[in-house]
Amino acid sequence: MARRAQKRTVQHNQDDRSAITAPRDVAGVELLEKYGLDAYDALYRSRQKWTLGDLILIAQAAGALEQITQANAELKAGGLIVNTKYTSKPNPLISTIELLRNRVANALRDAGLRTKDGQLFAGAAADTHDTPTETAAGQKTGAAFDVNSLLQ
Repeated sequence: MARRAQKRTVQHNQDDRSAITAPRDVAGVELLEKYGLDAYDALYRSRQKWTLGDLILIAQAAGALEQITQANAELKAGGLIVNTKYTSKPNPLISTIELLRNRVANALRDAGLRTKDGQLFAGAAADTHDTPTETAAGQKTGAAFDVNSLLQ
């Protein structure tokens, strides 16, 4: 029975992937808010076949992307330098954002997605979907998904 759970995969028709949403019964997805769910769905559409372990990894990456956007908003409001009683130091959010970016990169690498110049490329060329499509939210998707657009 455990072997069947490991081999569980999800596949969809390659013709129109713009309206496909990722499964919501994956551990960690219940913690995502709208922004994280949008990132999770976009990462899910980058490939057709997913194992349960890979779905958990992209859910973790989407959660970290969501936290990065929240931290960036706080960083813009608070500034890059924090003044203490005796000295000034870099805002601790800077190192937090760097840690979260590393978490995203590691999760996507472990899930079989690679990043290069801010673009995600899914698996082999046969698994990619070359035609960009638009989601209900008006977000462009396709084989290349711009990670930097999530961070703005």
